[in-house]
Amino acid sequence: MEFYWFLVLVVRYGYLLGFFAVFLDIMGRRAFLMPLAGSVRMPYGQFVLFDGLGAFFWSSLFIATGYLLGNQAGVFGERLHRGVIFLGSPAGHCVYRLPGDEILEASSPRGRPVHATFAWGAVAPRVCPVCRRGPDEARVRMNAPLILTTIPGAQLEALETQAERLAFWINTYNALVIEGIAALEIRQSVWEVPHFFARISCCIGDLTFNADEIEHGVLRGNRPNPLSGADTFRAGDPRTKYVISPMDPRVHFAISCGARSCPPIRTYDPRELDQQLDDATRAFVNQEIRLEGGRLTGSELLKWFREDFEDFPGGLAGFLARYLEDGPVRRAVVERGVTGMAWRPYDWSLQLPAPPADGGVK
Repeated sequence: MEFYWFLVLVVRYGYLLGFFAVFLDIMGRRAFLMPLAGSVRMPYGQFVLFDGLGAFFWSSLFIATGYLLGNQAGVFGERLHRGVIFLGSPAGHCVYRLPGDEILEASSPRGRPVHATFAWGAVAPRVCPVCRRGPDEARVRMNAPLILTTIPGAQLEALETQAERLAFWINTYNALVIEGIAALEIRQSVWEVPHFFARISCCIGDLTFNADEIEHGVLRGNRPNPLSGADTFRAGDPRTKYVISPMDPRVHFAISCGARSCPPIRTYDPRELDQQLDDATRAFVNQEIRLEGGRLTGSELLKWFREDFEDFPGGLAGFLARYLEDGPVRRAVVERGVTGMAWRPYDWSLQLPAPPADGGVK
């Protein structure tokens, strides 16, 4: 549509007025989009990609116009475009370098550091000193990463069994979610805060993990986020040594995102982990898989992470059949599978237990 009006201006009033209109359009948008993208912390790679596509579009536009209206018009338009890039780029790049990229220390509404204590014997973590910025900025700056806890690296290295490591990461994830909701004063849903799961983080030794990285990188065996498609740990990332492999699909029913449709939070003990995971899975599956009007329905969580159940004998249907109680629902799953299952919308409204008075997760 914009190109149409541009041609109308050129035909009726001459190419100079047409190019003047394009100049105003570019100056009104592109020169301010770069600083704006930086101020909201758009990933730099994504910004460069979109910026490149925009540059290609405008260059193509001016070249085509020059071909139709004469070489001088095309040369003029291309020079104008490059001039705007020259003026706009420094501003956008400077915004990307502002101190706001520094990691913040999270604090509670009372101004004290938020940290978690894990019930099965972890040392109470302290706030990472290198991440300190100020007592109240975590609630004001809505785009900076939040370091909620710091745990000595030796504590993680001392975990010897798969059960100990799995329980540690499940408890760490759940603690981050609870403390993140408290620190950011979330009232209705975690979607109140942009990129909530990518922001709430913990320091373990010299490494930092956010909630997304714990879920998809560690607990899910370093698989992409099914909602965003984003990769987690790339080759050479030192955090890959902590990836749990093979993944246990029951972790989906042990971690909670703080929503009503999520599994309830509990503390997991490595000495009883297998039974606890079975209990959590059985409770979730029997609550969420239903027969409604003769049709099987289930939580969208199972739809999003369906691939995580493919290694189980029979895939997702076989997994559900194992944990469903005998009855009409289980028989329907065994007979029909999950191909025609309807997925109920996920309820993201907040439902979490209140953090203890001392700020820790018990």
